[in-house]
Amino acid sequence: MTQNNKPLIRSKDLQVNYGTFTAIRNISFDIDKGDFLAVVGPNGGGKSTLIKTLMGIIRPTKGEVETESKVKIGYVPQNVQVRERRFPASVEEVVATGLLMEKSFPKRITKRDLERIKDILDFLGVSGICKKPIGELSGGQQQRVMLARAMVSNPDMLVLDEPTSALDITMRRKFLEMLHHLNEAHDVTIVLITHDLMTASHYVTQVVHVDNRLLYHGAPAKYDPANLTIPMSGEKESQPKGGVVHGMA
Repeated sequence: MTQNNKPLIRSKDLQVNYGTFTAIRNISFDIDKGDFLAVVGPNGGGKSTLIKTLMGIIRPTKGEVETESKVKIGYVPQNVQVRERRFPASVEEVVATGLLMEKSFPKRITKRDLERIKDILDFLGVSGICKKPIGELSGGQQQRVMLARAMVSNPDMLVLDEPTSALDITMRRKFLEMLHHLNEAHDVTIVLITHDLMTASHYVTQVVHVDNRLLYHGAPAKYDPANLTIPMSGEKESQPKGGVVHGMA
């Protein structure tokens, strides 16, 4: 938790509707400082909707989200690969856009900003390609660039929506190792939507399973997708057989 014992983000009874369709309902849990949280569940289960709601991108139909006032969040959305080789932006320019939100008009990249960008790219092992067009990079390199874009403003939390889905298993592990290093050595809270918990479980500290409702929130070692129950109509949360969903640390 943060120094005042408040979570970075607290969700209370969240529900999001798209027209008559309810994407998520009755979801309550906290994200604490230093968590490395994997968000898992089936396609269409509401994972991306949940994360976008926690970040304020989507407004909840019901419930509320409480965010620590000074928390800064970096975001890597789903499907960010650039496939057009002639896309008119260099790696350096793409990463620089991560600084523009905090700048007042006129929004200019300074020499200090460029030094910060170089440091981040060097940390991620892609400093040698800062002038290359983003479209000429491999999938793994592009993912590192998008991570650099999210990191360049020194966020307290990184939120990544299936960032390794286009990577092979070797690159996936390397990417997760980088996230693990950020979490352990730099105290960056990580929220990762993934379909590959088998690989990610070696690095994450908490698992959230979402399938319209919150079906599990706890330690990866105790997570068993075959041992989850769908809540009855009117129940706020579900419970795995023989235990309570929350507090399985």
